[in-house]
This record gives sequence, C-alpha cells and structure tokens, in this order.
Amino acid sequence: MNYSLADLENLFDRIKNIINYVEKCYVDNNESLLMLANGDTIQVKIPKEKIAHLLGINIPYLKSLGIFNSESSFALLKELVDNAYKINGLRQQGLINYSLLFSDHIDNKINIFIDNVKINVRETAFVCKYDSERTYLSSIKNQKYDYIIVRTNCEGKKMALCLVRDGNNSYYVPMSSQIFDSKEEYEKFLEENINNQEITLLRQTNVRNIYNDYFKKFYILTDDILLKLNYLKMLKSNYNAIIDTSGALEFYLNQSSERSVKEANNTEIVTDIISSICNNELVDVDDIEDGNIKKIAEAYNDLIAYNYDGSTGTSLSYSKLLDEYKLIKRELEEIKSKNSNLEEEKTVLEEEKSVILKENEEYKKKEEEIINILKRKP
Repeated sequence: MNYSLADLENLFDRIKNIINYVEKCYVDNNESLLMLANGDTIQVKIPKEKIAHLLGINIPYLKSLGIFNSESSFALLKELVDNAYKINGLRQQGLINYSLLFSDHIDNKINIFIDNVKINVRETAFVCKYDSERTYLSSIKNQKYDYIIVRTNCEGKKMALCLVRDGNNSYYVPMSSQIFDSKEEYEKFLEENINNQEITLLRQTNVRNIYNDYFKKFYILTDDILLKLNYLKMLKSNYNAIIDTSGALEFYLNQSSERSVKEANNTEIVTDIISSICNNELVDVDDIEDGNIKKIAEAYNDLIAYNYDGSTGTSLSYSKLLDEYKLIKRELEEIKSKNSNLEEEKTVLEEEKSVILKENEEYKKKEEEIINILKRKP
C-alpha cells in the first residue's frame, strides 16, 4: 500500500468530513432501539472510540509508534488526519508501515461509514443472530459477532454492520462495517457468516438522541414484509439458515386481537348510538374512546339539543354547554374539597384554642394562689 502526499491528504480530508459529521450530529449520543421479528430487542450505540476502527485505522499500531500524545482512540484519529505531512515524512523514512496502519479496504470503509451506521429499516434485508457454537465441528471460521445487519443501499450494493455486546453494558456497538463489490464477495460472506445461523427481520427502530432532543420511530412497511420473507426463505435454502419470526407473529396476533376487541366495543357503542337516535335521546359520550365515533355522537347531541340565545343571537351547542358544565362541576368539587380541608383545619384550631384557654385558666388560678400566699406573709 502506497500513498503519495496528495493521496494521503485527500484520504485524511475525507476522514475529517466524517469527524465533523460525528461531532456536529452528536452521533455518539444516538441510541437506536432495534425490535427484531424473532422477539429480540437490542440497543445500538456508536461510541467515538469505535470510529477509527470502523474507518480502517489501526489505532493500537499508531499508538505504539509514540508520535502523538493523545490517549483516546478518537483524539488520536483527529491528530492523525491533521498531520498528513508528518505521516508522509515518517513513511518516507521507513518509520511507518501503511499496510499496518491502514486497512486494505479503507476507501470502502470511509465511503460507507455515514450511510452504514444509520440503521435503515426499509433497506435492511435481514438480521443474523450469530451464535459461535453453531460453527462447532464445521469448516466455517468462528466469528466474534453477536448480530449482523445486512442491507441493500440505494445503489443496490450489499452492506453489513456487525455488532458485538459492549462489555458489561446492555448495548451493542459495531465491530465491523463492510460493503461487497461483487455478488461472489457477498455470497462468500454469507457462506462464512450465516450458515446454520438464525436469521430474522428488523421490524422497527426507535432512534433517540438526548443531546439534541431527537426521537423518531421507523417501521417495516407492510408491502415489504412478504418480499423480505421470501428472501429469508432463499437464504434458508442456500445456506441452511434458520428463520425465526415468531416474535413478529406474536406481536401482530396481539395487535389483531386488540383490534378485534376494539371493533367489538365500537360495534356495541354504535348500536347504542343508533338506539339513542331512534328514540331521539342524547348519547352518553363519556365512555366512548374512539375519537371519530365520539365526534359523531357529540355532533348528534348538538343537533337534537340545539339552543338559541336570543339576547346574543348565537347558538349554544350541547357539547359546549356540557363541557362548561363538567368544568364547573370539577371546580365545584375542588371548592368542596378545599372547604372540607378548611373545616378540618378550623376544627383543629378550635380544639387547640380550647386547650390554650383551659391552660390559661389554670395559670390564672395558680397566679391567684401565689398572690394570696404573698398577702398572708407578715
């Protein structure tokens, strides 16, 4: 691997753009909650200390050279890209080996970094829940990953983000970011990583950034589910993968059950409303939870309880009067509650007053006794 000074400066400028993006968008504060179709829910973060590795920079090797003072990986990365001339000079002196400092795939890693760390629900083809024990007694190499997210970007290229659990923490961090330039390269990756492994879909992602108060949910589109399931079936056939979407099935069944209960309740409510309309009666809207049905019921109440105020020339709707009545009722209840508290306080004060008066009488008696004793003395 050989870079001229101009090539190195260009390479470092591209990395600077990524550093600016990371700092400007507070990428290390992003928390992505991934809900998988197998029932797993995992939290993903991108710590600054992982970025140099994801870009293909060998920080342990750079640190061993002792040419910079920074200790943290991200700070060392920033020092590195600010010193292209110095690095080029050391390379010419034979003091730095680019093959050890830079990954062979550094260009691709830089190109895809910003895109690949944004976990895109729609572009995600599948997620592999990697279990190293499944490679036992096989010729497939054992990886250190916990989850592998495979996606197809807007250009049709296959990409992978490999996650590992961050020590004792509850979240996962990227260990590897890859793009595949050919079908053969991608198929080799699948053969080495998903053979006999569990694969599933990414159902939903909740992205939160507490630093800039950002929160948004992203869902898998209904139209994409069947297409993605067919792709899982192909992977199962070609790589002996194990499909698990039981969590999604349970989720959608629960949703369907809740929807059925809600529809049954709404049917009963609508039947009651029809009965009230037939009998020219007001509809009780307090127990109606469905917003649209409640609006219809309130509109009907307003119609049959139409009231015209001749003094102002305006109509007063039943719903408005009912809201005002409920407000006045709440205020009255609050006044009653406050009055009750005041009565209790009054009772306590009267009791305290009685005790004080009684004590005062006793003090007066003792005072009179003392005065009488003093008078009897010669």
